Amino acid sequence: MTSLAMPRAWHLLALLATLAGIAANPASAVTGTYLFRDSFAPSEGAGNELVPVYNGTGTILTGGQGFVDGSFVTETISAAACSSTPTVRAWSFPQFGGLRYDNAMPVVATGSYSISMLLRFSPVSSGYARLVDFSGSTLDSGIYELDGAVSFYPLGTYATGSFVSDQDVFVTITREATSGLVALYIDGAPLPSFSDGRTSYYVPTDKVIYFLMDNTTGPANIHESAPGTIAYLQVRDAPMTATEVAASLADICGAVAATTTTTSTTTTTLSPCGNGTIDPGEACDDGAANGTPASCCSTGCTVSAVGPTCSAQVTAPSLIRSRHAPTAIPLTVTLPAAPGKGGALVFEAAGFAAAGMHAALSGPAGSVQVTKGVHRTFRGRRRTHRVKLALNRLGTQLLKRNGSLAVTVQQQLTGKPPSGGDAGQTLVTQVTTVLQTR
Repeated sequence: MTSLAMPRAWHLLALLATLAGIAANPASAVTGTYLFRDSFAPSEGAGNELVPVYNGTGTILTGGQGFVDGSFVTETISAAACSSTPTVRAWSFPQFGGLRYDNAMPVVATGSYSISMLLRFSPVSSGYARLVDFSGSTLDSGIYELDGAVSFYPLGTYATGSFVSDQDVFVTITREATSGLVALYIDGAPLPSFSDGRTSYYVPTDKVIYFLMDNTTGPANIHESAPGTIAYLQVRDAPMTATEVAASLADICGAVAATTTTTSTTTTTLSPCGNGTIDPGEACDDGAANGTPASCCSTGCTVSAVGPTCSAQVTAPSLIRSRHAPTAIPLTVTLPAAPGKGGALVFEAAGFAAAGMHAALSGPAGSVQVTKGVHRTFRGRRRTHRVKLALNRLGTQLLKRNGSLAVTVQQQLTGKPPSGGDAGQTLVTQVTTVLQTR
């Protein structure tokens, strides 16, 4: 990774930068999140508990004679999905096996929803393997893995090469009820969307949703499944935006890898505040500098001071789409007040993408820098400054190859007092934007 000449706080973030960052769910969103830490209960506490199921005998079983159960296992997430390759607990499912989501207390998935999964097939089948069944296990229509791609049967197949045997992949599927618009994201990158408004193939027709197990009755039943392992599942009551999906990648890798202490009755997750990375629920994180006079960030990872530096805001469009490949990300820096006579604010930024997108190109492991760095000094009375963050050669190649590129832009703003005194307070933040070619 190319390093910018920046203070310590920047380097902490730059070294840890990955595709995603700070996508917290809106307060109104209802979610069920499953981490498979020897439990099928949602991490939110109350909610729909998953139930292992098996239909290899021709009927849906949850136990007893003929039932083949999966098991909780420890696995290492592959680098293509999580660059940190965390070792986590997960659930290994057999062929003809899967999970039942009752979608009743509360009802989460209706005509609008988001479903995110981190999983692998072992091996990837030469035909269909069920991902999601909305029919109550009665119809062949639904969402499948098909020869390494994702099939929305019977409407179309997308994302060729997404699934590789024994390699983890993030799959996110969203649907918006009014338009019927269905969107697919693979490892955070959006694929072409389509509408099923006339057919409603991908709307729950029964409250129960089945994951990974093929339909038990109806055409082509039972056998379109494959064994594998799932480390993360989330069901949400609203469609996520492209920006939220891109930003959720780091959330998910952080969630499955979170340091825990487990007993027979309790699990305690240690707070990530102070690790130098802006995690979900944090407004900032300046590492060991949190709470010191040099940082705008408190020991609780909130912005704790006011003034031209700490109250500044940096924004970028959530989606940049152009017939010709976009070449830059426009940033707007808004200051609550001008730096003052003799003072200045030094602004630095760079954009990063997930290392997984770099797989076909040579380069270092971990995060990859996909933009040129910028360095600006703001003086005078202006409070709004516009900065263009240009893609570098690697970023241009990735966007051309994939048609879409999610970029986490990290920026640092440092106060510079009059008369050449010591540097003032520092604010380190990040925003995520998605670039697409039409």
